[in-house]
Amino acid sequence: MQDYLRRLCIVVLLILTATATWGGTKARQLTDQASALYKADRLSDALDMYISALKTAVEEDDKQSQMICYCDIGIIYDAFGDYLTSTDSFLRAYEVAAGMGDASAQANLLPNIVVGFCRLGDMENAHRYYEMEKRNVSREKYDYWQYYVYYNEARICTAEKNYEQAIAAHRRAEDYARRRGMDDHYLLYQQSEIGNIYVKTGHYDEAIALGHRCEDEARRLGSGELLVNAYKMLTDAYAMTGCQSQADRYRELYVALNDSVYNQRKFNDARFHHAQLEDRLKTAHIEELDHRLSRGAWLTISVSVLLAVLGVFSIVIARKNRHLRQAQMLLIEKNRQLAEQSQRQREMLGSYLNGTDAQTEDMEQPADATRQATMTSDAAALLLKRILSVMSDPNIISNPDFNQQTLATMVKSNTSYVSWVINETYGKNFKTLLNEYRINEACRRLTDTDHFGHFTIQAIYESVGYNNANSFIRAFKRVCGMTPSVYQQLARQNE
Repeated sequence: MQDYLRRLCIVVLLILTATATWGGTKARQLTDQASALYKADRLSDALDMYISALKTAVEEDDKQSQMICYCDIGIIYDAFGDYLTSTDSFLRAYEVAAGMGDASAQANLLPNIVVGFCRLGDMENAHRYYEMEKRNVSREKYDYWQYYVYYNEARICTAEKNYEQAIAAHRRAEDYARRRGMDDHYLLYQQSEIGNIYVKTGHYDEAIALGHRCEDEARRLGSGELLVNAYKMLTDAYAMTGCQSQADRYRELYVALNDSVYNQRKFNDARFHHAQLEDRLKTAHIEELDHRLSRGAWLTISVSVLLAVLGVFSIVIARKNRHLRQAQMLLIEKNRQLAEQSQRQREMLGSYLNGTDAQTEDMEQPADATRQATMTSDAAALLLKRILSVMSDPNIISNPDFNQQTLATMVKSNTSYVSWVINETYGKNFKTLLNEYRINEACRRLTDTDHFGHFTIQAIYESVGYNNANSFIRAFKRVCGMTPSVYQQLARQNE
């Protein structure tokens, strides 16, 4: 289940906040505002505010605030299904905690990291961090530590498709929470997870019964994201049992509530603000290294002058000084070249990021020679990375109105550069590339019987951005060499 890790990890946030030693910093104030938005289920607004708080925390060198922000940002990314960025944020929070020597915070962050690697299917790291979690016993919060040890055991079993063991581990976590008098949310987490496993393993009647209990309990607790999960569970279970009217009813409830909790457009805006911040932080880190290297170079020069003076007293020392001065001059020259290269790259990057030229959407030829000359390989690589980040998000490319101008806006460039990078990289235009990404996503959904088995082909192609069957079938045959129905039949036979 992908929508409620944030609630599951509230205890981590409370622990981190309770152990914080912040002063009245601006970063603290922004983080408090972000937390209020978070608790109000305004996830996209909360993400944007956490990013502002992180920026301020870096400026104020407030490590505690940085750790909290990275953890909260990771939880929100997980809620939106961006597990790679989510796990990276948890690891950054862990790194900051390690830098502060805060062993308690490190122990509290380990459960999040284990879940992140389970979601990514990286079971080697999931097991590695799980062993670390079991070794780092939290004496102050022992009940929560033991609960998450049981829970993450179940997570790992589910990721490895050991569903019977997973259900048993969920039961242990549920029983433990009940015996320890923990909040009812913790019981509902386990019931929701078990219901999802029932859907995966074809126990639809059990899933329906448990789904209704989860629905009632989520309403009682006022938990929006757990109610979303209950609706999704009931939608899938009813659809697989052939109760289409009930499936349609719960699908409508699911879509309506999901849209109210998650705002995809605002999330995309916040995500790009985050990418811009990370770029600035990396640039600042490089500049700081350049500054340190420059100071080191001047110190080296001073030392070499001193050695040169002493060298007159000894031929051996003089020879050593000559070798030392040569090495120093090479270092200084290399530093100067790196500084000039860095400045040129910043100027070129600024030039293309602020460009406003536009070309037609289907333009296959690269931009003019002058514009190409201003784009370094590093700038092109950065732009390509951003293009791939957007194009790899099904929620973005599945919008029927998504086009090359939209892509250029989202990557903070213009259509000239976007068209040129796509042509240079793939030898094709934007529209062809977009069709390939959409068709690849359609292929995934056509074969994902767990989540899309009850979808018609029409529902599939509409869900990936096509408005009519002819354009979808034409694009599908161009990419796959067969019609969608034939592809689906062959895939199910092979399965």
